[in-house]
Amino acid sequence: MATVHETTIPSKAFYARFHDESGYLTKYDGDLLFLADGTTTPHVIEPAEVCDLDVLGEVGTAVAQFVADQLAGGYAAVACSRMQEVA
Repeated sequence: MATVHETTIPSKAFYARFHDESGYLTKYDGDLLFLADGTTTPHVIEPAEVCDLDVLGEVGTAVAQFVADQLAGGYAAVACSRMQEVA
């Protein structure tokens, strides 16, 4: 029987618009990140850019996990990086 590695709880994520792009806003390692829809490369929001940011509302747990997976490189990267141990 294999042991399933426990995942971390994703940080909160919010629907947001930044420079006329829709996406998600989250905090990761102390940085404020904007992840545009359909991308896996986040943009670090600098203090001077906060005026161009519209925060629309908090996303649900499933979408927050989706954002965390995208920040980790996508579904394939997450699946391939899991420990493959046998208990």
